[in-house]
Amino acid sequence: MLVWRTLKRLDETGDIQNRQVTGGSRTATTPKLVKSIREKIRRNPKRSIQNLAKESRVSYGTMSSVLRKDLQMSPFRHIKKQHLAVEVVDKRLQRSQILLSCSQDGTLPNLFFSDEKKCDIRHNFNTQNDPVWSRDGKEGSRVAKRKNVPFFFIDQGVKFNK
Repeated sequence: MLVWRTLKRLDETGDIQNRQVTGGSRTATTPKLVKSIREKIRRNPKRSIQNLAKESRVSYGTMSSVLRKDLQMSPFRHIKKQHLAVEVVDKRLQRSQILLSCSQDGTLPNLFFSDEKKCDIRHNFNTQNDPVWSRDGKEGSRVAKRKNVPFFFIDQGVKFNK
């Protein structure tokens, strides 16, 4: 079949190169639309294709092609990480080194770990349903920091700042 099509193309056009692909021109994708979508994504990279399409009054497929082809963006998933300040990281490192040296020396015989339940004070999100649109997928824009507090603080009615 390949040979037959090649010979037929040679007879019709005098060349064996593939014919130009015909297709409709892109009418909904205008430079104005691409520019407005670029600004919307710059302000909030967590927008969904469906919401962007509704706001711009274009189809889902058009919006998908604008994001992927024109803006060359891809959806990346959130990364869940514990929220720790730099000072806290340093303190944890120092304390863990002290704890490790004490456990190796035998000066800390009564070491026990608690299985106390921690509670999130941040909203839940689904990493699969909440994409972040970006060109490079750098981790900084995708991190969802989480803070945990013990349950007994919540039971006593202590309020926390978010």
